Order: sequence, then structure tokens, then C-alpha cells
Amino acid sequence: MAATPPVLVAIGGCGFQMVARSGGGIGWFWVFWVECAALVLVCVFVLDVPRSTPAGDAVLAAATQRWGFLKPSRRPAFTTYGPDAAALSVALFGGAALWWLDPEFAERFRVGGSRAMARFLRCLR
Repeated sequence: MAATPPVLVAIGGCGFQMVARSGGGIGWFWVFWVECAALVLVCVFVLDVPRSTPAGDAVLAAATQRWGFLKPSRRPAFTTYGPDAAALSVALFGGAALWWLDPEFAERFRVGGSRAMARFLRCLR
């Protein structure tokens, strides 16, 4: 279904070119710009897909609330909760949880932080 608008633009472009070649009074310059404008409009409307859905936002909010005790700012004891909880914390709370779990790993792979963050987290432990 998403391929339908580009196909319609291509068919319309072919029609414009046929009219231009038959001497119908439309110049190549205008045909080119009309096709470009149509293609840009199609791309804007077809490629503008939302990053999340309302249902996905609701599920994420529920999971964040349910597993909120794993938030890095609350200093969870991952040795008590285990590796599954640590992975879930990284999935829900992102790079901050990874910095809390393993600053060297996060620094090595440049996960949204700096060496100063690593030193700060080492001081907290």
C-alpha cells in the first residue's frame, strides 16, 4: 500500500512526458519541476511515519512504572535482582543504566556519556 503513491507519481510523470512530446504545449522544464514537486510531496507524506504508537507509549509507560525500582537514580542492587533485571533496566532507561552497571563497557562503546561520568559513578560505588 505504501508503494501506491510513488507508482501514481511515476504514471503521472509518464503522462506529462507523453503530452510534452506530442507537442501539447507543455515544455520539458515544467514537466521536470512538476514531477520533482510531486515526488517530494509523496515522500513527505509516505515517509512521515510516527516513531511510536499510542499503544506502544502506553505499554512503555506501564513497564516504566512497574519496573521503576530499576531506574539508575534509585541505585538498584543488580546483584540481588540478577542479570535479567539489569538487561531490563538498560532496555527501559537507556544509557544511564548501562553507565551504572558497567562504566568501562559504556565508555568503550561511547554510550552517551564521558570519562567524567565514569569517574563520578565509580565514586558512588
